[in-house]
Amino acid sequence: MLKRTKSTPDHLYAKKLGRLGEKIALKYLENLGYTLLHRNFSMRGGELDLIMSHNSRIVFFEIKTRRAAMQAASGAPKFGFADEQIGWRQRLTLVHSARAFLHLKSLAHCSWQFDLISINLKLQREGVPEARITHLQDIFSA
Repeated sequence: MLKRTKSTPDHLYAKKLGRLGEKIALKYLENLGYTLLHRNFSMRGGELDLIMSHNSRIVFFEIKTRRAAMQAASGAPKFGFADEQIGWRQRLTLVHSARAFLHLKSLAHCSWQFDLISINLKLQREGVPEARITHLQDIFSA
C-alpha cells in the first residue's frame, strides 16, 4: 500500500511511488504481449526502468508515475506532462545505458526503441490505487 504520512521523507515516498508505477507498467505490458528482459538495469550515470521485447524488437521503457492530485485547475499535470519531463540530458543517459545493455547482452544487432509509460494514480481510501496508463511509443530517435 502506498500511504504518505507527515513523517515519510519525500525521497522515500517518491521511490515507493516509482516502484509501484513500474509494477503497474510491467503488468500492463505483459498483458499486451511484451516479454521482460531486465528490470532496473543500472550503470554508472543511469538506469533503465524496464527492458522488454516485443515483435522481435527491444523496447526500453521510461516509467513516469504521478499522483492525480498533482494537477492544475486546467486538468494538466502540475509539473507538465510526463513526456515533457525527459530532457536532453536524460535522453543522452538513456541512449548510453541502452547501448551498454545491448553490448553487454550481445544484442547490438537488434532493432530497438524508447517508449514512455505515464501512470497517473488516483489513490483510493481502500488503499488500492486507480491507474490511468498512457503508452507513448518510439518517443525519440537515438
